[in-house]
Amino acid sequence: MATEIQITKVLNGLGQFPGCTSCGCRIRFGDQECPRCGEDLYDELWAWAEALIDVVTDQED
Repeated sequence: MATEIQITKVLNGLGQFPGCTSCGCRIRFGDQECPRCGEDLYDELWAWAEALIDVVTDQED
């Protein structure tokens, strides 16, 4: 079961959701393409998710 600290880390991580690298458009949760320019964001989202998992699973906090 998730701890309060892990939940807080996830909620904080959602605020760091990446924007479009091509046009800067803010991306809504669930989008995998930019709604403005159509840029594929899968690689950026993958990197964001990996970093978030590293933060959540970090046992030093």
